[in-house]
Amino acid sequence: MDVVMEKRNELMQRLFPGGVPRIWCPMLTHYNPDGGIDGFRMRAMLRSLYPHVGGLVAAGETGDGYRLTRKQCDSVLNICLEDSKALGMRVLFAVLEDEAQDAFGCIYYHLAALERKFKKGDHIENLIAAGLCGYLVYLPVGDDMTDEELVDDLTPIMELGVPIALVNDPAVTHNQLSPKSICEFAHKYPHFFCYQDKSGRDEFVLSQYDDDTLYTLRGFEYDYSSWFDRYDGFMVPSANCFASAIARIWAEREDGEPGSADDISLRITNAVRGLVELGERMEGDVLQNAARLGDHFRAYGKDSWDVDPSLTFGGEEIPYKLIEAAGDIINDNGLSNENGYMV
Repeated sequence: MDVVMEKRNELMQRLFPGGVPRIWCPMLTHYNPDGGIDGFRMRAMLRSLYPHVGGLVAAGETGDGYRLTRKQCDSVLNICLEDSKALGMRVLFAVLEDEAQDAFGCIYYHLAALERKFKKGDHIENLIAAGLCGYLVYLPVGDDMTDEELVDDLTPIMELGVPIALVNDPAVTHNQLSPKSICEFAHKYPHFFCYQDKSGRDEFVLSQYDDDTLYTLRGFEYDYSSWFDRYDGFMVPSANCFASAIARIWAEREDGEPGSADDISLRITNAVRGLVELGERMEGDVLQNAARLGDHFRAYGKDSWDVDPSLTFGGEEIPYKLIEAAGDIINDNGLSNENGYMV
């Protein structure tokens, strides 16, 4: 056990020599009118996030990872890596597959591609050379899978010996790994370095099995300040639109100012709830829709009402009435910005 913990700490120092990021953004994927990836906007967005966000997720659930082709996922990753490495931001490459064996295959293929490109002879060194800190992996999709089945499916991925961040999101996968099994993975595999909980149940960090050497991220929106003492950081879709405010929550709590942090947390919570209600009127993932509505105002600031919103996956247009309503929600909660990253 002590050896595994020591190896995990050594791995974290290699991956994050400047310290592990507290705020992560699962980035939206933006599209051109022709349906291609809008690399210009994504790079502009990334640079605007840099002062507030230390970690990015490329082609995750918020970024349409389940719907993008593998070629499109690689394109999104390369766009993220172009600037993030120079800025010192860390990137997790999301590998979203319904079956664990398919996720294993994608990681194996990508590791081979990195080996051909960087020729370091060590998977972790190749990842670091690319600007990556590992792979974000969801549980396999399946109703009522047992703990034993989930462990059996995920074990080959853990055996690869590369940095893995595991995501618990029962709303997507329809199952979840028990705190006991998460802890057993952590005790056995030092390269399992991060666990993100998007369930809203927070069972692992509230359990007796919470492992201090395993980096934990809260992926569920709302009431951010109240979870400061339980998690090591936040990885939420709303970071696409409220990154600076979310970062301030963490900073205020670290500075011993819970009252200020609670006030910011409440305003973000209210704004996100309002945006989610609007997102429910659109096709697709509700939280992603909410983040896309909010990001429009972060992109264009005071000019947002005069600019057409970017298209969603599949070329769908966001109704202007939803943009108007989103702007009112953001303004009412004091979260608007004068200047946008696209202006």
